[in-house]
Amino acid sequence: MNRAMHLDKLGRQFVLKSKKAFDRIKFEGYEVAESAEWYAKKMSRDRAARREYFNVERNHIDRNDIFITQILTEEMKPDDTRLR
Repeated sequence: MNRAMHLDKLGRQFVLKSKKAFDRIKFEGYEVAESAEWYAKKMSRDRAARREYFNVERNHIDRNDIFITQILTEEMKPDDTRLR
């Protein structure tokens, strides 16, 4: 199974912008996430990610960072050089 959707760093996002990208996605199944096991893991990950963000990321802004809101607002196209 692809690990992309498993618990990871807060803020990691994947954006599919083109029809070609959407055409390449396929549903391969699902896994049941038992709340007794996964809720505690989710909360632990969330607390750690927020701590990391407040300790490091809030003071580190790169002028070249692009956020999803900017991509959508400016209707950036797949060939936009800022997306590379």
